[in-house]
Amino acid sequence: MRKISRSCRSQRISCRATLAGSRFLVLWLLLFAAPTMTSKPAHATEIELPPAPKSAPPPTLPKEKEPTEARKQERERKRQDATREIEAERAHASDQAAMEKSQREAKKSRGLFGFTELSVNLTRALVKSGRFNYAVDPTVHINTYVRTFWNSDPDVLQPWIGLRIAPFAGYGTQGKLTGRFAHTWIGPSFGLGKISKADDITADFPVRHAVLVSGGIAAVARLGVKEESSPPLPTDFKPTPWAYDPPGVWTELRFITVTRGALGWGSMLGAQTGSGKIFIYAGVIGSGFY
Repeated sequence: MRKISRSCRSQRISCRATLAGSRFLVLWLLLFAAPTMTSKPAHATEIELPPAPKSAPPPTLPKEKEPTEARKQERERKRQDATREIEAERAHASDQAAMEKSQREAKKSRGLFGFTELSVNLTRALVKSGRFNYAVDPTVHINTYVRTFWNSDPDVLQPWIGLRIAPFAGYGTQGKLTGRFAHTWIGPSFGLGKISKADDITADFPVRHAVLVSGGIAAVARLGVKEESSPPLPTDFKPTPWAYDPPGVWTELRFITVTRGALGWGSMLGAQTGSGKIFIYAGVIGSGFY
């Protein structure tokens, strides 16, 4: 019985050893076979999976919509609006003050003792004594007048005296000579006129009307250019730089509107006689009263 039990015990030990050896072999095979099993075959098709999606960053607000920047811009807008409003108020106040001052000046009682005038004129020449084809350039005349009776009202018809400078220039033909001419009449003025009372004294800019008829005798200086074929007789184109003709007679009629107290504008019509010619002219007037 002891022998049988020993033989059975020895068989169990051998079985256990055999099982242990088998386990060790299997583990050893698995360890060495693992790299081969995990590696891809050369002929196998490689399939790449898409990368994992990255988490999107949180949306950022535009700079102008950021709370801090928005408040800053709002403050700047309010500041600019306030500045513009102040500037507009100042400009309005300045314009209002200028308008009120202009109205006070316009309504101020003025003596209107006289005026200085510039007139831009278009002229036509009527000629004789062998002159023809005379053409006259536009010209500017200068006049100044004062009332003789300062103690009277301007709306009373009264004499006026002054000084007149009236240049005329152009070109024409005299005899066989063609050339340019330049005449300047300078002399005293004598007139008769008046300035009406204001149409409406309650208006912001009262308006007056002036009428003046004047005339006189003026000396004339002529500027000419010498021509090779110039005749020896005197002509409008003398070879000397300056020459003087006998005095000419002139007359003018002017209508002036006086506004803003001292500014005048209007029109005039006049005539000037000279040696062998008469200049008839009309123009517009700009004047300042004092």
